[in-house]
Amino acid sequence: MRRVLVDECLTADLVASAQARGLDATHVRFIGKAGVQDYNLVDVILDGGYLFVTQNARDFLKLFSRIDIHDGLVLLLPKARAHEQVRMFEAALDFIERLDHTINRVIEVHSVDDIRLSNVPPPDDDDPRIAE
Repeated sequence: MRRVLVDECLTADLVASAQARGLDATHVRFIGKAGVQDYNLVDVILDGGYLFVTQNARDFLKLFSRIDIHDGLVLLLPKARAHEQVRMFEAALDFIERLDHTINRVIEVHSVDDIRLSNVPPPDDDDPRIAE
């Protein structure tokens, strides 16, 4: 994972956190995609080889479950203010640095002390993360 794209629902401050670690990071707003429907962002994410960071678990778990290969999905699950988003994202980056890869993986950040790793599940409308 060398590239990170941050969704518009999150603070652009996450970009600086990723860049400080030597990652090529940008924000949806910085690439002129603010307001674009989620399903239209998928090609941008895939073509750019981005690890995608969002709070929108419901839509992106469904979308990513239909993709054969992607660079990973980070879900900052609790709604939080900008400074807390940065803390959770920093914890996620620490966690990711210990992984061998993020391909087809979901990193769920429930808090700085509760980070969970899984593979993207197949679509399941009963998944509580999707029902949020």
